[in-house]
Amino acid sequence: LQAPAALAAYQRCLALDSTYAPAAAGLGAVLFREKRYAEALVPLEKAVRLNPLLTKAFFNLGNAYLRTGQQEQGQRALQVSARLEKQDTRIDELQYGLLSYTDQAELYFDLGVLYGQRGELGKARIKYEQAIARDSTMAPAFLNLGNLYLRTRHPDQALAFFQRAVRLDSGYALAYG
Repeated sequence: LQAPAALAAYQRCLALDSTYAPAAAGLGAVLFREKRYAEALVPLEKAVRLNPLLTKAFFNLGNAYLRTGQQEQGQRALQVSARLEKQDTRIDELQYGLLSYTDQAELYFDLGVLYGQRGELGKARIKYEQAIARDSTMAPAFLNLGNLYLRTRHPDQALAFFQRAVRLDSGYALAYG
């Protein structure tokens, strides 16, 4: 699409759903490409506020800040973008590994850790459960599930996972005794 058509399309989309982060990010990206950096800040800020996992939106936001003389904010946004990019790359690597090694509990566990770090707790829970389905003795997966349930205010479920982790590895008893 040409810039005017793209701008109009994103604006229509946001008029229908003002909370759709990809449309806000797209609008900001088009404005950025058009060198309308100050205008790009508003939709880019909105996009990352709505979805703090939009790597490219953080990248564009950081550069828009830099282009408008806001060095500190620009550096912060670019640091977030770099961190997210590393996580995105690692997630892609692990998912690719699962195509060949579907029985590797460690791959599921590692994905669970990454998703947990990103605040994607539903995805993290699923990956930990998949890890346990492949290795029912994986104490760290039970421990992390317990922590996840504690974070989501389900202490009874958390306790059951902590107890299972301690049964599998008594070293956890010191931390959760």
